[in-house]
Amino acid sequence: MAKKGRRRAAGGASLRSLSTSALLAEVRRREQSINSMIRDRDTIAARLASLEDEIATLLGEAPARTSSRGSGKRAGKRARRGSTGRVRPKNDGTLEDALVKTLTDKVMGVNEVAAAVIAAGYKTNAENFRTIVNQCLIRSTRIKKISRGKYTAK
Repeated sequence: MAKKGRRRAAGGASLRSLSTSALLAEVRRREQSINSMIRDRDTIAARLASLEDEIATLLGEAPARTSSRGSGKRAGKRARRGSTGRVRPKNDGTLEDALVKTLTDKVMGVNEVAAAVIAAGYKTNAENFRTIVNQCLIRSTRIKKISRGKYTAK
């Protein structure tokens, strides 16, 4: 087994002990391996996009291939993916719009508002949606704080 921090070439020799031509050959071998993996990934991504479109069609939704980002096989839901790779839900308006609509002529607490907004059809993947709702209630100029934890639309 190699010592910590040392890499082994294809034949098992330490990279430090290889000649320049052998190092170049190793670099080429690894590049070919990477290119092969990239092709495989693109093929799998294209198949996944095809399956997602088929599922969306069966559910009566529009296929997600309308994105202008990316090109060729890899275009698809990429435009709606965040940095974590999850697909972001699509809503008609902002969270603030949904909160104002829910709070019009009502006084509610944060938990009640969060539940009512979701019940009204607002989609979210947030694990901490109540916290996000609370921040939006505090920052919004269209929502008025009545008392501690109680809000209404202006």
